[in-house]
This record gives sequence, C-alpha cells and structure tokens, in this order.
Amino acid sequence: MPIQIQSNPAKLSIHTNHASISMRGNGAKPLDIESEIAQVDMESNKPQLKIDQTECFAEAGLKNIKAFMDDAVAYGQQKFSEGVSRIVSDGNSMAAIETGYDPIADQAYQNAYAMFDHEFNYDAIPKSRPQIEVTPGNVNYNYRPAHVQNNTQAQPIQNSYTPGKVEITVKEYGKVDITYDKSSLYYQI
Repeated sequence: MPIQIQSNPAKLSIHTNHASISMRGNGAKPLDIESEIAQVDMESNKPQLKIDQTECFAEAGLKNIKAFMDDAVAYGQQKFSEGVSRIVSDGNSMAAIETGYDPIADQAYQNAYAMFDHEFNYDAIPKSRPQIEVTPGNVNYNYRPAHVQNNTQAQPIQNSYTPGKVEITVKEYGKVDITYDKSSLYYQI
C-alpha cells in the first residue's frame, strides 16, 4: 500500500469536584411572649320599678285592714245619722197633730217598702291609675387593656457553599501518522 494512515486518539484526564452546601441552624423562631390579660371591673345597680296599686284595689273593695275599718266606721256613722234623722222627722210629723194629717200610713209604707228600694248601675273599676315609680340603674366600669410583648428572635442559618469544579487535562495528544512509499507512486496523466 502506498499510503498508510495511522491515528492515535487524544487521551484526556477529567477530574471533577462536586459542589457542596452545608447549613447550620434551622431558622426557627421559638416564641418568647410576655402578656397581661385584659381586665374589666364592673359595678352595677339594677333599675327598680315600684308599683303602688293600693288605691286601685281599694276602689275594687280590696282594702287593707286600716282602710277597711275607716270605711266601715264612716259608713256606720252615716247610717246612724240617717236613722236618727229619719226617726226625728217621723216623730215631728206625728207630733204635728194640729195639721189634721195622719202620717202613720205613709210612715208604715216608707218603713216597709220605700226605704229598701235601691237603684243599681254598672260602672268600671278602678278609676284611678296605679302609682309607678322608676329608679334607673347604672353601670360603672374600669377597663384595663391587654398588653402583649413579643421578644421572639429567629435563629440564624449559616450557609457554607463550595462550588463544583471540573479539571480537564490532556494526557496524550492525538496524532495522525501518514506514511507513504515514494517508490510506488506513479502518476498517470
């Protein structure tokens, strides 16, 4: 063969260092809180309602003992004076014989029938209103607001980073050897 080609490939040496990262700490925030609770101090007086229905009950006939006794005494005195007045009037009419009038029949009818005639009527009770007295209530309060103090601090994170590296060196360069035999060459034209 007149031409011989022989090649040797290049040989490379590759050395790699991997990148690395290291971390210390976790960035946590453990809570450190101081607080005061809010407080409300309250003092209150309840409203009061007083209703006096004594007069209303009295008009309906439901009286306390003293009012009942006072009414009974007044009624008894009235009926006593009416009776005395009637007896005096009857006596005076009987004593007046000079008039020639005989009042015995009229007085008998009056004492038997007319004295006991009564008129009845319908009415609504009670006529008066109850007495109402309202005492308003009040509320006194003292408020102390809550207080929170946050002393929380984050723990730092420490990072250490080493970048990766690739080193390439040529161990052997590639070469191509071409040999030819000059004697075996001829040219044709």
